[in-house]
Amino acid sequence: MSSTELYTVRQDGTVVHEKDFKNAHFGAILVWQEMAKKYNLPFSISGDLQPVWSLWKDKRVPISHRIVMGATFDRVIIRKSEFMWYADAVSDYCADFWESGHLSDQASFIMTLLFRDDVIGVCWNQTSVSLSPWYVDQEDGEYREYNVNLDTDHWYLFDEIDRQESE
Repeated sequence: MSSTELYTVRQDGTVVHEKDFKNAHFGAILVWQEMAKKYNLPFSISGDLQPVWSLWKDKRVPISHRIVMGATFDRVIIRKSEFMWYADAVSDYCADFWESGHLSDQASFIMTLLFRDDVIGVCWNQTSVSLSPWYVDQEDGEYREYNVNLDTDHWYLFDEIDRQESE
């Protein structure tokens, strides 16, 4: 069975697999499906998802919904200083959506990471069926762990939320 993989960003910038949440359909896919339903958009996992994904930039959508949607995207990182903001957004989202999968379990686990000195952020691979973006293919064919201090193919959720809010 697939799972949503949660990774931690460590003090040295290394991204390390931390925990699995069983059944990836209770993660990003469920968020996309429920958001499409709520905002009257067509949804098919094999169809064009861009209209659903674009909700995360739509200021008519509550910011908590936009934060949760943004956290489902590839290569997104949430800093430790933003964990509470994320957990509050998940709480609001779960209050608005009857079907919220394992989002609250993820947020609860993330909050426990506040007490870990070695953790500076979190990120996801939304489905274990696909190759994790948090490993880098090297020239010798081997993989190494992604490092936010060396690699540049990532972005920070709340930096983008702040930018959207200032427009």
